[in-house]
Amino acid sequence: MPENKITELLGQPLQHPDMQAALDAMGIANEPEDSIGWVEIKDEKQGIFLEFRNRNSMLFYHGEPLSSFGGKNEVFFYEMTFDNDFGTKKRQFAFDLPYKLMLGDDGETVARKIGAKPHEKITGTDYSFGWWFVKDDAEILTAFDESMKLLWCRIMLISKSKKKNRELKASFKEINKKLTVPPKEAIAAIMPTDKWRRRMHEGEATFTNENVTVAELVLGTFGEQLINAARDKKAANIYTTVKKTIKALNGLNKKHGSFIETTEREELVDFITQALGLAGYNIEVGHDITEEWREW
Repeated sequence: MPENKITELLGQPLQHPDMQAALDAMGIANEPEDSIGWVEIKDEKQGIFLEFRNRNSMLFYHGEPLSSFGGKNEVFFYEMTFDNDFGTKKRQFAFDLPYKLMLGDDGETVARKIGAKPHEKITGTDYSFGWWFVKDDAEILTAFDESMKLLWCRIMLISKSKKKNRELKASFKEINKKLTVPPKEAIAAIMPTDKWRRRMHEGEATFTNENVTVAELVLGTFGEQLINAARDKKAANIYTTVKKTIKALNGLNKKHGSFIETTEREELVDFITQALGLAGYNIEVGHDITEEWREW
């Protein structure tokens, strides 16, 4: 298998014969380094890092692997990074990168080669700009310098939650037909902040008047925007509202000492899911629509 087609091996076991062919093409020895729950094959001199999950982790994060050769120690390919310190050394890899990318490509060229538009643009710590792409069942992070020249790339198997969210986005037209305007009182009745206030008064140090009040404002805004989007029959707007709400909660949680712990996370996810259900935007049992964005 050509090394630039290694993306087709995401979700396959390390024992897959095409995996060995890809390793040979890149000049990497098949010498896995074990860790808890995952395995890494790397060549630090070349700047190649390949990550593999054990079966339980694979099932949890990504679902069923594409194939299996059996064995309790079997591991599955889920992530690759190509980073050879191009910003300093200005050296290309000795083989074709996935999507025929070349270090030094500008953003427009990267998007054209991948065949997708970036769905998110970020700033990083060891790079100036980062563009996230989704292509087929892969998620791609491309890191650029201040001149928007490609420094390195990371390609990973898309998670179950992100894949499910993609399916939701593809079904917006059908969801639009089912949307109903939820009563404001019904949304308020299921907000978790009343429980948080009770626990605060019972002495739980996690909460303060400030963090509960600000969280209440964020969730109240979510409820208002949900009502408006349902009234307009705009499932896409509801999806965007969930994303913005979760990101607002991320910032709130960081600012107020990480008060959203396991119990609060479950309560927030339940609230979002139930509120969406009140609007006719039903989430499949077991799917966490917030997982793609939340940091708590």
